[in-house]
Amino acid sequence: MYLTRRDGIYYLRKRVPVDLIAVYGKREILRSLRVKDRGAAVRLALRAVVALDDEFAQRRDLTPPSVERAQASQPTPSMSARPPSQSALPNLSKPTHR
Repeated sequence: MYLTRRDGIYYLRKRVPVDLIAVYGKREILRSLRVKDRGAAVRLALRAVVALDDEFAQRRDLTPPSVERAQASQPTPSMSARPPSQSALPNLSKPTHR
C-alpha cells in the first residue's frame, strides 16, 4: 500500500510517473490523509490513489480512467442511484511537503 505514518497521522505516498516528474518537480507525492485509524486511512488512500491517477491522466491530456469506469457501470434507468458523499474525503488539492 502507499501508506506511511508520521506522528500518528497516516499519509499517502505515491510515485510521480517518470513522464510527469518535470511537471511536478519531484519524484514522489506525499499527502496527509488526516486520520489516525489505519482502516480509515486504507479506505481514504484507495480513493486518493484513484484521484491522483486521474490527475496524472489529465496532465497527459487523456480521459481519466475513473470516468471510463463510471460510464461503463452506469445503473439502469429502473435502478435508483445516489452519488456517493465526498464529505468524508480529505482535501487532496494541497500536497503535504516533507
